[in-house]
Amino acid sequence: MSESYKRVIVVGNSGSGKSTLAKKVGKQLSLPVHHLDLHFWGPGWEHPEDEAWRKNLSNFLLGEQWVIEGGANNFDMRVEAADLVVYLKFPVWFCLWRVIRRYVLFLLNKEEPFLPSGCKNRLSWDFLKYVLTFSSVRNKRIEEVLREYEGKRKIVILKNSHDVEDFEVSFLNCLNRPKLSNRQFAR
Repeated sequence: MSESYKRVIVVGNSGSGKSTLAKKVGKQLSLPVHHLDLHFWGPGWEHPEDEAWRKNLSNFLLGEQWVIEGGANNFDMRVEAADLVVYLKFPVWFCLWRVIRRYVLFLLNKEEPFLPSGCKNRLSWDFLKYVLTFSSVRNKRIEEVLREYEGKRKIVILKNSHDVEDFEVSFLNCLNRPKLSNRQFAR
């Protein structure tokens, strides 16, 4: 009997490809995809109260089927509810390059931004600092939580674009096979 994934998390730094991968996984599994940034940020990039956000996130997690993509905030809550965790652990320089590229394409009107309602596309110092410090600050917390759930959840760590491609191929093929094993796709 093939293993069925009904609650999937895609986590990683900005620019790592979370949204793109979440859409592909959601399409393959016929699951609704929730992009946490669209629900987290208020107009003008207003940060919600922590308690209000945790309650909002809890409502998503009550659903029986979903793919949720987002950063490290309240990651522990998401892992607790998930059956598959995909962690995009890309180098900071790669994520920074993709964030800047995405912004330049937006300025050239070649790429439509994927933004929360009432938020304008911007490349602020605070955002760049978030991307630059993700590895040193947030990766540690993500990895602590993953260690707690090792053996209890399916965990896949992807470290580069080749790993993502390999995962997509193996993921598509494994849906009719017994189990997707816990593994890292490191080259």
